[in-house]
Amino acid sequence: MRNKTIQARISETTDKEITFLKETLGVNQITEIITLSIHALAQEYRQEKSRQTPFEAIEELGLIGSIEQADPSLSENYKSILSKNFKAKHATH
Repeated sequence: MRNKTIQARISETTDKEITFLKETLGVNQITEIITLSIHALAQEYRQEKSRQTPFEAIEELGLIGSIEQADPSLSENYKSILSKNFKAKHATH
């Protein structure tokens, strides 16, 4: 693969950050800083993209719809259902 040349205007703040990274990482070339930064950012986005949502995780585990006798509207009416069950369990006779 052929290397490409880029040209960029950067702020004084960004220049200070580049200097900090060069010193911290022991890197001499700005090309290495740019390459490392791009690879790290791309990796972060790949990992974020591959993460499951909580819904996907519980669906994969087979937990959705796994309680056969549960009220079909439980996710929408759980407060009133729990309240009714609690009152019935703790009702005084």
